[in-house]
Amino acid sequence: MPNFDRAIEAIIKNAIDRGVFDNLRGKGKPLNLHENQLVAKEWRMAFSLLEQEGFALPWMEECKEIESAFKRALEGLERTWHWKQEQLAKGNTSPLVESEWRQAVARFSETAAVLNKKIDAYNLSIPADVFYRPRINVDREIQKLTG
Repeated sequence: MPNFDRAIEAIIKNAIDRGVFDNLRGKGKPLNLHENQLVAKEWRMAFSLLEQEGFALPWMEECKEIESAFKRALEGLERTWHWKQEQLAKGNTSPLVESEWRQAVARFSETAAVLNKKIDAYNLSIPADVFYRPRINVDREIQKLTG
């Protein structure tokens, strides 16, 4: 192993001599070693450094996209639910009100089905179970909203 260590040191020294590290962002400043407690301990330093430099692994980006799309879909469903409640409070019992709600539920269900396929693929790509993302349960989400 000592030969391996010397070889790595030589590569790093050569890069320093060539100025490879001269224009790094934050040069001369201490590293931000903030650790995300939700990340498995053995992965924390790597994820922290990747995040600070604006990098993310593909499965991490996929998770962000899933969460963002889910949030948008849920917000749309919530808007329609609140609109429906306002209409009913005003005494508007038109079939249009219930129709709009049914359409919003259908849109949410369709989006959830697409996202659940992405969640399945995401869960197959994660390096550890701590990153597992449960599937969207449409009935449970509607129940939480309409309670």
